[in-house]
Amino acid sequence: MIHGQIIRLDVKDSSATIRTESGEEHLVRFTENTDIEVAEPCSLGTMGGTVADLTLGYHVKVALDDHNPDGTRNCSSLVSIS
Repeated sequence: MIHGQIIRLDVKDSSATIRTESGEEHLVRFTENTDIEVAEPCSLGTMGGTVADLTLGYHVKVALDDHNPDGTRNCSSLVSIS
């Protein structure tokens, strides 16, 4: 699990770059099996979402799978914490 901020988001390509507090950057890919949770404005909890619901600057917790041959990693789950 990594914690970081979305610094690049490509909805069409279903990918994002997450930068951790230490400055490490992770290019992640979202699959049809990725569990995405975004902030629910009324309850301040989270609700199910899609890549299109994400925004640059969101602080997130991300669970990653093994590296893909191209150096990216598939994201198994993402929870927006901001």
